[in-house]
Amino acid sequence: DPDVFDAVVISSRATWFVVFYADWCPHCQHFAPLWERAAAALGGDPRVSFGAVDCAVYLEYCAEVGIGQYPMLRLFNMPGEEKSFTKDGAKLRRGSPPDDDRQEEEALLGLLRARVAELGPAP
Repeated sequence: DPDVFDAVVISSRATWFVVFYADWCPHCQHFAPLWERAAAALGGDPRVSFGAVDCAVYLEYCAEVGIGQYPMLRLFNMPGEEKSFTKDGAKLRRGSPPDDDRQEEEALLGLLRARVAELGPAP
């Protein structure tokens, strides 16, 4: 629900990593377990949260925030990243994914860990 998204993510003090996907999308179906493992690996840090929005259900909202392909990773509430404080969020990932699952998972974890490291030391 877009209102819940705005209330929970946009209004949060935590940095959010959000994947926008469509449940019918084969790339999204492939990416889902990688995203779940990444969220589990980094979810213990109280400064960050992970979420997902099914654009097959919330098509209008996804179009409104500029989601044009799936899966699309966006970053919200990241200090120093001005776009991340908007409803659209900041793009987190660009380019083509690596060729195999293991490389893709390592690249995703590396990207997320690097962004978490930008937050400074954990409290």
